[in-house]
Formats: sequence, structure tokens, C-alpha cells
Amino acid sequence: MLKKISVLSAVMLLFTLTACLSVKQNVIDETNVKFKTTSVEIVEDSSSLKISENAIFEENLYKNLAKSGFSKNNENRLKIQYKFVEYDKGNRALRIFTGILGPGKGKLIVEIRYFDNKNTIIAATSTEAVMRGGFWGGNFKDAVIEASEKISQYTVKNFK
Repeated sequence: MLKKISVLSAVMLLFTLTACLSVKQNVIDETNVKFKTTSVEIVEDSSSLKISENAIFEENLYKNLAKSGFSKNNENRLKIQYKFVEYDKGNRALRIFTGILGPGKGKLIVEIRYFDNKNTIIAATSTEAVMRGGFWGGNFKDAVIEASEKISQYTVKNFK
């Protein structure tokens, strides 16, 4: 009986300390325009929520795109306009004690609009990152980074 309680306690501790971050992306709109480039400009929408991790998001997005051959050259560039529409860091203390069970979860939603070199919208996506747990409740900065990585993957797949 004591062994079962120890195993159960170990499993519960593992769930509490294990990172639990999910990121999903939805395509809102895509046109039939086929636009390929390796030049990119990233701009924040003027109606975006102001968040403390804004610089981390933008830097990580540029970094991931640069790894795939994109640069900030303005010729024939793809403009990526982002807007934070939901930002809730949640409660890290609750995530520590409840793990992935839900209370204390943090959530970030970023809408992206893609424009070609004529400033015509050619695609729009929405990316949602949810932090349910992690080592000592997880760092919400990880949700911001994961969202930017998902966005860069879509960008490379569709515009390079």
C-alpha cells in the first residue's frame, strides 16, 4: 500500500513539474495569390494589446525566419503584421500546485496578417498558446516564444 502511495505521489509530482504548453494555429483567410520571397518586415498592429514580452516575440520571430533564409531587405518583401488580441499570464502559483489540471492557466492569442509587396493582404492566421503547467508553474515567456515559432513555420512553409 505504501509503495502505491509513493508511486502515485511521484506521478503527481511529475505532472506538476512537467511543462504543459500547447500551441495551435488556425488559418483565417488565404487568397489564391502565390507570393514567394525571402525578404520580410514585421510590424505591430496599432490596435494590438501592449504586452511586456513584445520585444521577445518580435526578436524570436525574426531569429527563426533568419534561420530559414529570410532577411529584412525591403525589396519584394512580405509584411507580417501581428496583433495580440488576448493576453493572460494566468496564475503561476496555481499552476505549481495544480499542474496541468487547469486552474491558473495562461493564454495568448496572436492574429497575423500577411501582405505582399503591393500591400495586399494575402493570408491571415490566429495562433493560440496555452500554458497549463511547467517546472515551477512554467514561464509564460515560453508561450510567447512557442507562438512566434509556430508563426515562423507557417511563414516559411507558405511564402519561401
